[in-house]
Amino acid sequence: MLLMSGVVILRIPPRRGDLKGTVERCINTVESRYIHHMPGYIPKVVVGLNPKYSKARERAKSAARLTVQEYEHQLAQHIIEYNHEKHPRLKIPRIHVYRNGLEMAPPLLLTGHIQQRLTFALTYEVKLTREGVEVETLLFNSEDLHAAYRSYSGTVVVKLDPDDVRSVLVIVPQYVEPIEAFLTTYSLTERAGLELLQMAIKANNSASAAAQTGKPVAAPMHFGSVLADLQEATELRIAGTTARKEIQAVTQAAAMPPAVRPPAAPSLSLDELLKGSELDDEA
Repeated sequence: MLLMSGVVILRIPPRRGDLKGTVERCINTVESRYIHHMPGYIPKVVVGLNPKYSKARERAKSAARLTVQEYEHQLAQHIIEYNHEKHPRLKIPRIHVYRNGLEMAPPLLLTGHIQQRLTFALTYEVKLTREGVEVETLLFNSEDLHAAYRSYSGTVVVKLDPDDVRSVLVIVPQYVEPIEAFLTTYSLTERAGLELLQMAIKANNSASAAAQTGKPVAAPMHFGSVLADLQEATELRIAGTTARKEIQAVTQAAAMPPAVRPPAAPSLSLDELLKGSELDDEA
């Protein structure tokens, strides 16, 4: 949905809380210093549907008299004033502190295949060990990841694609790019999803347990055969569902109107967007 709308996703590098914390501090300061005094302001404790604060919300609603354009104009003026105030410790305007920080450590923008893998992935925080990383009882390792372990053995962020568990991306602090690690628990030659792999592991464990008790084994003992049988199965119904429920779900989905793609925003350069505004000189 974000990609269809043309939204660029910026990922915050590990141990760079200043990139996010500065924004939150700025928003909180602007709200407490400027927005708090605007007519119709509702404090955070009053926001919501709690009937206890219904009268306070009604009083704030009746006091509101600014249009959206007037509010945005005042807010822009306040933000410009805040940006050009001197930093309390560095004694230079805050906007200069921000720009100096971008020159020293620019935010990392991942694009292409890696960006997609990081965006549409399950996220885990695990400890990096000599054997690599472990997520969902699966071990992943690689030469690059083992080299990173020699200098770092703390917590890392693991990105796992639920549709392909053959490899993961590991975000290690102080490393600019994520490190790819490969599945070592099993040897998979074909693409396999996480749910399918978990089903195969469960079926294989059940077959092994049955073989130890001397009972007839219905499922094959070889893990690869179990995985192949599940992949070639004509029907993999979710537990707890029936054919009637699935037919109803398909019928309802087919009756829904098609999703309308939002209109593309006009492509304007930064100079065109800032032309004639108070930020023109700064740009």
